Amino acid sequence: MEQNRLEKKALFLPFMNIASGHHHVADTLMREFQKSQKKINCHKVDILSYSFGKVERLISSTYLAWIKYLPDFYNWLYVQVGYKETTSLPNRNFIYEILFTYFFKKLMNEKNPRILFFTHSLPSNIASTLKQRKKLDVTTVNVYTDFFVNRVWGIEGIDYHFVPSILVKNYLVQKGVREDRIFITGIPVDPIFKNPATYSIKNKR
Repeated sequence: MEQNRLEKKALFLPFMNIASGHHHVADTLMREFQKSQKKINCHKVDILSYSFGKVERLISSTYLAWIKYLPDFYNWLYVQVGYKETTSLPNRNFIYEILFTYFFKKLMNEKNPRILFFTHSLPSNIASTLKQRKKLDVTTVNVYTDFFVNRVWGIEGIDYHFVPSILVKNYLVQKGVREDRIFITGIPVDPIFKNPATYSIKNKR
C-alpha cells in the first residue's frame, strides 16, 4: 500500500465508454505523456463506469439512441444546458455533484494521482468544485475536444488549459484565466496522421 502511495500517477478522465473524441484524445495524450515522462504511470478511467459499473452500458446505449432518433431535441437540450450563456455564478452542477462527487473522491484516494487530465467537461467540473473548496490537492488540466467551451467545464479550479484555438484562449482569458496557464495545442490527434503515407483509406480496408 505504501508503494502505491509513492508511485507517481497521471489520470486521464473521459466520460462513458463509447468510442468518442474524448477517448481518442485521452489515448493520444497518454501515449505521448508516457514517452516523455517514463517515471509516471498513466491510467484512463471513465468516471461513469467507475461509479455505476454495468449501468454505464445502459446509459451509453440510451444516449446513442437519443441522438439517433431525437437529434433535434438533443441539440436543443445541449444548447440550453451546455452552451447557452448564463449569469449564474459559480458554475455549479448540483446533480452531477450528487451523483459523482463521492466516487470521484474515492478514485482519488485509490489512485493518489499527481496530475489529472480531463478530456470531458463533467469530471472537470467535479474537480474544479473540489479544488475551490480545498478538498482536492492535485494538478488539474482541461484538454478541450471541441472548438468552443461548454458551460459544464470547470474553469476556476483548473490549473492549466490545453485549447484548440486562439479564439478559445481569448474566451478563457475573458473568464479570468491567466494567459500563462493556457496553451494552444489544437485538438490532440495520434501522431500517425502526421505522415499520410502510413495512414490511408486503403490501409483501413
